[in-house]
Amino acid sequence: MAEAFSIQIDDTEVRAALQRAQAATGNLSPVMKAIGERMVRSTEERFETETAPDGTRWEPLAASSLGSGFKKKKTKQDGTLTAAFSRYLASRQILTRSGELRGSIYSRPGSDQVSIGTGKVYAAIHQLGGKAGRGRKVAIPARPFLGVTDADRVEILELLREHMEMALNDG
Repeated sequence: MAEAFSIQIDDTEVRAALQRAQAATGNLSPVMKAIGERMVRSTEERFETETAPDGTRWEPLAASSLGSGFKKKKTKQDGTLTAAFSRYLASRQILTRSGELRGSIYSRPGSDQVSIGTGKVYAAIHQLGGKAGRGRKVAIPARPFLGVTDADRVEILELLREHMEMALNDG
């Protein structure tokens, strides 16, 4: 059975803004929903840019991974790559072979928090890295996709500010 894992972001500035918003509005559910939607979009964008929340590039695919899934001839008689295989390699993106991981990102907003995650069992090995495969002989590098970027932090604070303004103007 797969073990669950959790990453908790403890950002003092965001936490203080949340407390102010809750004190001003009493109901953070709408803004938690908006923050969750923002974080899902941001996480999905990381699959396009192949970057971690801290902005570092994901480690490239191993050579042994590049050809897996391609069923046609990969090389010509002279040892060079076929045109079809060259196009295939150019189209390969990290962590997007089937698109299932990217498509499984969800948010679960609550009254004073929001969780962002995936139900895919194999997500943890990609997020954290580690040993996988038979006998745990294959080293999988960490390619973090969950987390909060600096741009996310700015957007979250803006969403909280807007939420408080709307609540104060309605009240």
